[in-house]
Amino acid sequence: MPVKKTRLSWNQIHAHMRALAKRIPKGRYSHIYGIPKNGTIAAHLLSQHTGIPVLHTSARALRKRADKHRILVFDDLVDSGSTLKRFQGHPTAVIFDKHGKFRTTHPGKRVGHTWIVFPWEENEREGVADNLIRLLESMGVDVRGPGLDAKVRSLHRHVKTWTPDGSKTKSGANRVRGVNKSGAKTGRATSRKRS
Repeated sequence: MPVKKTRLSWNQIHAHMRALAKRIPKGRYSHIYGIPKNGTIAAHLLSQHTGIPVLHTSARALRKRADKHRILVFDDLVDSGSTLKRFQGHPTAVIFDKHGKFRTTHPGKRVGHTWIVFPWEENEREGVADNLIRLLESMGVDVRGPGLDAKVRSLHRHVKTWTPDGSKTKSGANRVRGVNKSGAKTGRATSRKRS
């Protein structure tokens, strides 16, 4: 069965934010923390509708704070809940909830198996570096700190030594499989120079 895609407009997102903002008690939270990357964008929008400022910090620093109950952890959607589980002890909110398997403090709209395309994702072309930065942020690495470029380049080199099936190749050689012009399957190892 094909996955249903729903493309949201900015007006639709703001309507969802207004509805969520009405369910958040005034004065309960001192800050909103948006989980990078989509949660950060969404947190700024929620901040506009609630007047609660956005907290800019790493996930690691956030988890160490004593005022956990006063910081609302926010993400665009929850599916399995694996991302939000890392923020236990914090109140949580989402715009959309895929299956209702993970209980949030302020639940989002239930959307089932629908693939949501947010307006800020419409023209997005994420590369390896963008995904690595998001991964580093989720691990609590301060991506604004010195030496980030070196960290990303190092991880990028490491990622390039893995094959699509997840097996590591010898000496960084990647297995390239395809079909030649006559339709025969090919499979040769190619060595990539490290940059």
